[in-house]
Amino acid sequence: GGPSAPPPADLAALPVCDPGQLGVASAGAGTPGADGTVYGSFKIANVSGADCTVSSNGTVGFTALGAADPLKINVIQHTAGDAAPGLPDPSQEPGTVLLKPSMAYEVQFAWVPDNTCPTVAPSPTPTPSPDTGTSTGGSTGESSGQSGTDTQSLREDGSSADGSIAVMHTPETGAPTAETKIDNACAGTIYRTGVLPTS
Repeated sequence: GGPSAPPPADLAALPVCDPGQLGVASAGAGTPGADGTVYGSFKIANVSGADCTVSSNGTVGFTALGAADPLKINVIQHTAGDAAPGLPDPSQEPGTVLLKPSMAYEVQFAWVPDNTCPTVAPSPTPTPSPDTGTSTGGSTGESSGQSGTDTQSLREDGSSADGSIAVMHTPETGAPTAETKIDNACAGTIYRTGVLPTS
């Protein structure tokens, strides 16, 4: 038996993977580092019975959820020396990846936050005034309103607004999209790699 991977010259002779040959193998993100950076990856597998190649980097996009601000989030191609040193060096990207049946390629990404999610201002502690409440709203209205205000002040007492982003990778038009979610993300940059062979 010879080498399992053909030399680069033979890659050009193999067909490019059709959208229907590709399926999502996995999508996930790790836990934030000390500086808030989150690394993650998408793996896209050849779900057909024939060899094919992938040379397109596909797209990486996002959806801003909750307090996340889409105008303050960017997606850029990873380069050497940028703010995501945990991603593979771009010189390691082969440009074209051979996918035998059930083999997968990988696109890695890093979320580098610009700052934390905005802090919700603490609610002032309500001052009970039973006389006024009773004369204007009745006892039932007073008690329900009071308990609602207490709950709100506990929930919003200086906590961070709830913001997150869904990061997505689509290999090509018509292919399935891989998606993973990053919590406590409101503003920052997504650095992405090209296609990488999986070991």
